[in-house]
Amino acid sequence: MRMILVVAFVLAPTVALAQYAPPPPPPPSGPGYYAPVQQPVGIQRSGFVFGFSLGAGSFNCDSCSDADALSGVGLDIHLGGMITPTVALMFDGWGVGHPLDGGGNIIHVMDTVAVQGFVSPQFWIKGGVGAGQLSISDDRGDTVARSDTGFGVFGAAGFEVFQGSRFALDLQLRLGTVKYDGGSVNMGALTVGANWY
Repeated sequence: MRMILVVAFVLAPTVALAQYAPPPPPPPSGPGYYAPVQQPVGIQRSGFVFGFSLGAGSFNCDSCSDADALSGVGLDIHLGGMITPTVALMFDGWGVGHPLDGGGNIIHVMDTVAVQGFVSPQFWIKGGVGAGQLSISDDRGDTVARSDTGFGVFGAAGFEVFQGSRFALDLQLRLGTVKYDGGSVNMGALTVGANWY
């Protein structure tokens, strides 16, 4: 019996130490060690911005045609830079062209300075001010008449339906108005856009 007590007394510290394993070693650090880089998730918007869109558009004016609205092709191109990850400052030029019955086209364009803000990861709004002009071209594409330049404002909204790391496809709605001496021209477009960030 005494022998059992002696053995128990000798082994007790060993059993107690076995219950408390040493802590794991600290993560590596120090000179020459580089932690793995975490890849960002989702689209990354920074630096130079470029894009365009194409779709359906229309405009109306006081003296363009007997029709209330001229339907045609809407096109825009924009370029600029990201000021923050959610705000961009850019040039935005867009217009709507409508074929004429006798041949040729009537085209209304706006060139603006615009600010675009992302209010969610996929939804954005844009607004800008600039100048507009109305022109008529013949079947060869030569300009035969052109209005004076007018002051214009526009607004747009879009939703990105596809996002890569630096690229997005979106659906855009654009509305704008330009004031001329003889009246104003209102135009709108529903387009599909491609954008690089």
